[in-house]
Amino acid sequence: MAKWARIIDDLVVETTDIDPEGRFHPDLVWAAVPDEVEPGMVKKSNDFVTAELPALLAPEEAVPAPVEAAPVDQAPAEAPAELAIDSGEPTL
Repeated sequence: MAKWARIIDDLVVETTDIDPEGRFHPDLVWAAVPDEVEPGMVKKSNDFVTAELPALLAPEEAVPAPVEAAPVDQAPAEAPAELAIDSGEPTL
């Protein structure tokens, strides 16, 4: 069975078992590949290998620290005049 892949910067981003000729926008370039090639594989010379995934962050590194909100009874700061939008309506 034939298989085709879209490869961007040596990374297989999409595969299909149906001949892509005329089925996609002409800017999408497809190449015939071996049947075992899957999205996420990397092209090395004439071979395709499974990409190495980066190490995962520890949970405490992956979640950003919470942001402290302003107290509810505090009035919000006014935006600088240069950021104001002129609606054309008279102001009070």
